[in-house]
Amino acid sequence: MMAFCSPSRLLESSPGARQKSSPPSERLAAQLVRAQLKESLSSQKLGPHEAMLYWDQALQQIIEQVSCHCSDHGELIDCSRRFFVGRVLALEKALSLQQRMAMDSALAASERERISLQAELSKQEIQIKAAAKREVQATGVARWSKATSRALLDKKI
Repeated sequence: MMAFCSPSRLLESSPGARQKSSPPSERLAAQLVRAQLKESLSSQKLGPHEAMLYWDQALQQIIEQVSCHCSDHGELIDCSRRFFVGRVLALEKALSLQQRMAMDSALAASERERISLQAELSKQEIQIKAAAKREVQATGVARWSKATSRALLDKKI
């Protein structure tokens, strides 16, 4: 993790150093974090979880910057960040569980439909085989009777 406390700022916070702020370096550090975040978010198509991770990294860097000025404020912001990241992760876990349950339900419904269609197909196959058997028998009888009729006619002539 990059610490954005400037060396001059660290010297200023040491005992005996004169208290002088350095807004340009603090501002530059914040602008750098913003630029890194913007680049990370725009460089690729991200899902909500990945975007949240980039935002979390940026917030951690900002916390480090704030902690250089006041450890109490930095600690409070970090505690807030951990709470919200934990909450987001819990929500993602709950959503994942709901999605798995929905997929299991859809899979069970699909399996029931497959079994029903397979039973219907078996019934249709039986009906087709029976119809084909009747057709063969009827056609075979008709051919036999025609052949017999011809044979009888041939003997009479």
